[in-house]
Amino acid sequence: LGSNRICCRGVARGASRRSFRMVRMGPRSASDASPSTRSTTPEELQQQAQNAKFMYVPLRCDGEAKCWKDRCAGNLPQLTENGELCGIWSQCLAWAVYFDLTYVPDPLAAPGVVSAMAFACGANEELQENVQDAADKLVTDCNQSHEDGKPLPVIGLRPPVTFDSFDFKSSEPTPMQVWEACATLSHLSEKRLTKPALWEHPESEFNMAEIRGAFRLQGRIPLTEHRALTPKQLVSILEFATRNCEHWFDMAPPERSNTAGQTLTLDILNLYHLNEWLIKPATKQHNSAFVELLSAEPQPPKWFVSHWWGELIKEFVLSIVAHNTTRGLPFDTPYWVCAYANAQHSLGQDLTPDPKDTSFFKAMNIADGFLTILNDESDVALPAVAFSRVWCCFELSMAVCQPGLMMDIAVVRANTAFVWTDGPAPIDVFPDWQEDENDTCTLLRVARNEQARESLFPIEVLKAGLSVHLEHGEAAQPDDRRHILNSLAGRDLDLEPLAEHPRYDEANKKLRGIFAGSAWIQLLQRGLVQEWCLPEVLAADVGHEVLDLDFTGFELGLDAFECLAQGMPPSLKILRLHFVGTTCDCLDEGITLLAHVLPKSLRELRLTITNTKFGDDGLWALAANLPRKVRELHLTLCDTQVGDAGVSAVSQRVPSTVQALEWHLGDTSVTLSAIRSIASH
Repeated sequence: LGSNRICCRGVARGASRRSFRMVRMGPRSASDASPSTRSTTPEELQQQAQNAKFMYVPLRCDGEAKCWKDRCAGNLPQLTENGELCGIWSQCLAWAVYFDLTYVPDPLAAPGVVSAMAFACGANEELQENVQDAADKLVTDCNQSHEDGKPLPVIGLRPPVTFDSFDFKSSEPTPMQVWEACATLSHLSEKRLTKPALWEHPESEFNMAEIRGAFRLQGRIPLTEHRALTPKQLVSILEFATRNCEHWFDMAPPERSNTAGQTLTLDILNLYHLNEWLIKPATKQHNSAFVELLSAEPQPPKWFVSHWWGELIKEFVLSIVAHNTTRGLPFDTPYWVCAYANAQHSLGQDLTPDPKDTSFFKAMNIADGFLTILNDESDVALPAVAFSRVWCCFELSMAVCQPGLMMDIAVVRANTAFVWTDGPAPIDVFPDWQEDENDTCTLLRVARNEQARESLFPIEVLKAGLSVHLEHGEAAQPDDRRHILNSLAGRDLDLEPLAEHPRYDEANKKLRGIFAGSAWIQLLQRGLVQEWCLPEVLAADVGHEVLDLDFTGFELGLDAFECLAQGMPPSLKILRLHFVGTTCDCLDEGITLLAHVLPKSLRELRLTITNTKFGDDGLWALAANLPRKVRELHLTLCDTQVGDAGVSAVSQRVPSTVQALEWHLGDTSVTLSAIRSIASH
């Protein structure tokens, strides 16, 4: 402008450094002026500034979308007494350098700012000259600071060498990345990234650009029950949510959400939010399931997951990872989760009127285990909300009918996940595990590890399961509730559900009994068996068929046996009791109590008593009260006071229905003649 001509050019970026500088050219004659160095008119300066895509990134400030050009409009560049650039223009220029260094090289970023500054100076040639010198110095200082690993001047930020967690698919930055590079301009007085802008809706340009950059259709998986996902894939979803949820807000109305309208954070974000902002937008174009954006191959489930959508996403993922670790499973073990397996834009294909024909039921049938994830009590929710959701209760009631299906529970409290397993888990086993499963020392150590692990479990969350009322369960869709209740009652699925029905009661007692049996040992340790009414709850479950309790290492009194006798399920078919290293001076009396209440329906009895003061009296009582329909009898009585009298009594009274009889009598006073008596009977 005037006697000075300004030209900005980018220089080649090396592998170790990306930078550019402003080059101010001296006067030239019109004859030898090249396109890159000829005199630049105000119109051309304005065009250069407009060509800089950096300056037209929309920013939300005080409810209005603005770009930095609008923020700078009408402001002359300012210089300090030392001739350094300051004020709004210095921040714009420093951010342009930051953008170039952090994301992709953009030869128009900083030059566009300088051109805009020159244009803003108008005909003030002295100011133009001084501004050019100050701009050169600021850019040089920014590049030098970056090279030295120091924060850039003015904005005080250090560009990262690599942008963590992002996997760029192309050289072009996404709107999200560009926005981050410019965010400070919405609050120019602060030398840090400002509060992020909220995107207007889930299908906005910014949100969709981020989704398309992270999740693309990988292929089709025809069977919904084969659309499980792995912990590793879940973590990638959590990473995406971590990067973007600050631009999302709770879209639910106030009557449905306590956080309605609030900006979402990981301390708020749940599956309802994620479904609106990620799952549904990502799957709309191809009407796919979200798992199909993660894998092109079928992933049949090893574990079925039942949970409440309102729990925090971070706690859900933490529960899955903790369960995976506790069970000693590979990190690519598939877990079936409905939100990611079902096509959210065509749920009618996966959620049929009959709940037993749904993808839920089919996935459960091919899984090896059933994991219930419960929430802890919080400011916005009671503990174990899953027990008040009709879908979760239905899934649980179906799971308990699946033979051999492992049932685990996970919960997060204070950012720590606790896992309750169905029996010992690999994490409970010492590296020097012995092959002999009846070795007293090994059994004792494994049982104590399991008890120590589960003693930390927040048992209070299970209390809601002891009073579950399936008919009072809620559902997001009223039709789901109607279909589930009518399915349980054996009625037409479209009828209005009954408020009461005998099958509701049966299902409720079955669920309560499952939790009573699972929590018995831990509540016994804490002295809460009677207070929580476990005997009454367990005895009321007339359909309870399997009871497996491990008292290894416990110190028991007669009251523990009285409670168990009181709670003996009337239709029990399999009873397994373990007393390894149990301290009890009344073990004979306790076994006698239990022997008198053994149900007639019993088919299998497995009694493991080792390293205790157990003798012939208890064995006599057991022999005298064996149910007539027992088919399997497994007695491990090593290192006890059992002798010939007790063994002979059992041998002589074994029912004719017994098909398998197993004895372990190491370290006892049993003689060879008694063993021959066993063989003869």
